[in-house]
Parts: sequence; structure tokens; C-alpha cells
Amino acid sequence: FYYLSYISIIIYSFKRSFIEQLELELREQIERIINDVGHIDHINSHQHCNTPPRVFDLTCKLAKEYGIKYIRVPNEKVGFSKVIGKFFTKRFFISKT
Repeated sequence: FYYLSYISIIIYSFKRSFIEQLELELREQIERIINDVGHIDHINSHQHCNTPPRVFDLTCKLAKEYGIKYIRVPNEKVGFSKVIGKFFTKRFFISKT
């Protein structure tokens, strides 16, 4: 269970042990979906936590290995609000369930 900010994910992604643990978790999730549904047509992540470069490289590697053709990436305009907490949080969840 990780409770990390987006910046923390970037920083931790330079640690081999983090990437190794993340790879195990992603493999488990992919294989669980394949076993339950039979196929995966795309990879998506909560709050784009798969977009830091090293994490995205891992995501692409696994997509290719499992024959997954698409990965959702953000293409959104940045917006600002007087109540920034309404739209943004400081933390992302990467959890093992």
C-alpha cells in the first residue's frame, strides 16, 4: 500500500526496489483482469499516476508484453479555481487489494 503524492511517485521511481514492487503489483492486476474478463483493451490509471516517465516506461513494457494496445494518457487543459482543493489532491493511491 502506497499513499504518495505525484512528486513522491516521481522521486520513488528512481529507486529500483519501488519499480520492482510496482511491476509485481501491475502484473497482478493485469493478470487478475485477464483471468476474470478474458482480455484488456487499454490501461488507465487513477489520477494519471502512470505518467511519471519511469512508471510510464514500465506501463508500456507491460502493455506490450500482455498485448494491450492502448494506454490512456492525459490531454487536458490545466484549470485553476479559487478552491483548488475541490479539484486537486496532494496524494495518489497505489494500493494492493
